[in-house]
This record gives sequence, C-alpha cells and structure tokens, in this order.
Amino acid sequence: MSISKIGAGGLAAGSVLQVVMGTKTGEVTTSSNTAVDSGLSATITPSSASSKVLIFANVPDAYNNVFANLLYLNIARGSTEIIEFARHANYNASGIGMSSHGGSTSYLDTPNTTLATTYKVQFKTQANSIRIFLNGSVGTIVLMEIAG
Repeated sequence: MSISKIGAGGLAAGSVLQVVMGTKTGEVTTSSNTAVDSGLSATITPSSASSKVLIFANVPDAYNNVFANLLYLNIARGSTEIIEFARHANYNASGIGMSSHGGSTSYLDTPNTTLATTYKVQFKTQANSIRIFLNGSVGTIVLMEIAG
C-alpha cells in the first residue's frame, strides 16, 4: 500500500492543478539569427512555488526559402531560453525552398514562483529568412501546473 502526500488544495503531489492554452495563426517571418518571439505564448500563475509546469508546444508548419538554411525553435520562460526543441535544415539541392514539419515538444519546468509566468515559442534562422504558421496552420502551447 502506498500513501501519497497531499499537496496544494488537498490534491496529491503530481495532480494537475490548472491548464492554460495559447494559440497562434497567421504567418510570422524572421531573418534574425537571434531568437525572436513567434507570437505563440501562454501565461500561468502557479499556486505554489513548489509546483512544476508541464509544457506542450507545437509549431506545425514552417518554410525555409534558401538552400542550406536552418530553422531553430525554442521555448523561453520570460526572456530565458529553457529548451531548443527543433532544428531543421534545408538542403534542397535545387536551391528552391522547402516546407518542413515545424516541431513539437513537451518539457517539465520548475519555475519556483507564484508570480504570473509567460512561456513562449521563439524562432530564429541561420541566415536569410524563415516563415512559420503557414497556410492557416495553428500553433499551440499548453501549460499544466503540476502539484509539487
């Protein structure tokens, strides 16, 4: 027989306390080799500093328009990158751009705060330009507070 500790609000550690979702549609372009915000974000206010935040992010459609170009996707907490989750190269021998599948990830973060915390998807390119959220695709980010 196992016994679970009771966390915030009388729920066992590991329980989901809240869920927040953000979406993004509409093409976004960058030529920056420094990460820039994609417009896909969500904000959560943890109920306890011991809580963890489980992040699910999906960027479904991207386009590299130059031969040998790279697309990078990452998740940031505020202005701090916490995980790079995709790096796609375009090595199309014809030199014509190609669509990629974007990327998705899940990550368990420990923000150690009870303040409103924003998580966002950022992107950058090696050179030239990159476009994401093409053809009406919808990017999503889901944040789940997990009791500590």
